[in-house]
Amino acid sequence: PEKNIELAQCRGADGLLRASRYREILGRTRFIEVIQTTFAPLEPQHDHFHETLVRIPFRHVLTTNYDDILESAHKKIYPSTPRFFDIDEWEQSSVFQTTWVDPSTPRTYLHIHGSIRRPDSIVLCKEDYDARYVNDIRAQTLLTQIFTLQQVVFLGFGMTDEDLLAPPAPCSREPADLPAKAFHCSCKAPGPRGREPNANQLCRYVPCRAGLL
Repeated sequence: PEKNIELAQCRGADGLLRASRYREILGRTRFIEVIQTTFAPLEPQHDHFHETLVRIPFRHVLTTNYDDILESAHKKIYPSTPRFFDIDEWEQSSVFQTTWVDPSTPRTYLHIHGSIRRPDSIVLCKEDYDARYVNDIRAQTLLTQIFTLQQVVFLGFGMTDEDLLAPPAPCSREPADLPAKAFHCSCKAPGPRGREPNANQLCRYVPCRAGLL
């Protein structure tokens, strides 16, 4: 009961600070259990909308989501096994950093904020952001290279993540002000049947080299 009162008192606080307080109150073990329950795979794991997204010919996909919905949709649409990892799996990120511009490199789903398969990798609290983007330059270096050198399409991304958007400052501007190299597409959740955006509609933002979901 006391913990419930403390948790209720956190409402209205800044999201990062609130998450930090939740972890402090619940303890790390219980906090991770809540995350695993919240982002556990659904059944069915994905829907038609996600299949539409993965059909868009992006070279690679960067996602801030913790789940593996896009990987699930990829498995349904393509015969190849999706290549995916978290950005803090540094050995794989290092290899990706030297090969992502090669057209022969298979599409990679890169989880920027970690994934549910590795709960300790998840970036949710203020301390997590600082550890990933302030105290360690590796993630920022990779993201800066991608955002600077490649065309990027933003789908369903709020453009409010200051830590993530710090390197590519131009990308925080409105779409009309963006340079030709960058695009911003706000893709809402699917509407009533028959009104979901299709691949042809979304592909008007292509050619591009990476998508950020």
